[in-house]
Amino acid sequence: MAGIKCPHCRLYSPDSVVRCDCGYDFQTRRMNAPQNTVASMETRGFDSERILETVGVVGLVILNGLLTRPADHGSTGGIAGDPGWWLGIFVGSALVSAMVVMVVYAVARLAGAAKTRAGFMRLAFCVVAVLCVLRLVANTIPMDASPRVAVPSQPSMALVTDSDRGGLRLDQNVISHSTLGFSVPDPGADFRISNQSQREIDARLAEHPEMVSWMFKKVDAAEAIMIIVAKGAPFDEGGFRAFARGFRNSATAARNALVLQDDVVWNRTVGEYDLIAQLGPVYVKYRCLTGSPTRGVQAVCLQTVGRTSNSLDFVREGLTVEK
Repeated sequence: MAGIKCPHCRLYSPDSVVRCDCGYDFQTRRMNAPQNTVASMETRGFDSERILETVGVVGLVILNGLLTRPADHGSTGGIAGDPGWWLGIFVGSALVSAMVVMVVYAVARLAGAAKTRAGFMRLAFCVVAVLCVLRLVANTIPMDASPRVAVPSQPSMALVTDSDRGGLRLDQNVISHSTLGFSVPDPGADFRISNQSQREIDARLAEHPEMVSWMFKKVDAAEAIMIIVAKGAPFDEGGFRAFARGFRNSATAARNALVLQDDVVWNRTVGEYDLIAQLGPVYVKYRCLTGSPTRGVQAVCLQTVGRTSNSLDFVREGLTVEK
C-alpha cells in the first residue's frame, strides 16, 4: 500500500502528510494532539463505503437474531413473543456472532491479512453474512428430522381450537369452560360480551394461536372483565416468574400507571400472580393462575376494570382453575 505507515496506530497516511491523524509527527517522531476528526475521516477514507459496511454488519446481526427459531434455544417456559425472551435471543445472537468474528479475525491476523480497520469491517461483514446463510439453511431443515429415529407426531395441544373459542358457558351465577377448566363468578346481568371489542381482541391475538380471550363490559359504565387463557407446556417456577415480569411490563406500559400490588407466589407446581395498577381514575387488576397440564392449559388470567378500589373484586378473587 502506498503511503507512510504510522508506527503508533499502524495505519497508512499519504506521503505528503507530516503528522498522522492519531497525533504522531513523522519528522520529530513524537506524539502530539490528534488532528481534527473530520480531517481524519477524509484522510483515512472513512467514506460512505465504510459506513455502509458498518451498517451492513449490524443489520446482518439483527437478521441473524430474527432467523433464530425457538427450538434452537430450547423450551422457554413462557409464551412465545415475550419481550424478555426475544431480548435474550438478540443478545445471544450478537454475542455468538461477535465471538465467531473475533476468532476468524485472529486467524486472519496470523496469516497477515485484515490489518486495517477497513479490512476488519469487510471480514466481519463476510463472516456474519455466512452465519445468516447457515441460519437460513438450518431453518429449511424440519425440527423433528432424524436420519435414524422416526419421531411420532404429537398432538398440537398448544393451539386454541374453534371448540375452545365456543366452549364458554354462561350460567346463572358463574361463567365457566369445561374444556379449558376454569370458572369465575358472574359479574352481573348488566355485563355483556361486546361484539366490537371481541373482534378487536381476536384481531390482536391473531398472531398468537395459543391464546384466547373473552371480554364482558357493563352497559353504560366504565367496568369490564376479561378472561385470558394461554395454552402450552406447564410452567416451572422460573418460567412463571418470567411470564409475570412480561405481563407486568405490558400491563403497566402507560406513563401514568401506578402499581399498587405486584406479587408472585409459587408452591411446588402451582403459581399465582396478582397485579393491581391505577391508571388515573381507573383501577385495573389482574389475577393469573397456572392452568391444568392435562388440559394443555398454561395459564388463566382474569382482568377487571373499575372506578373504585374494590370494583369487581369478588369476580377476580373467585377465579378457580381445575388441575
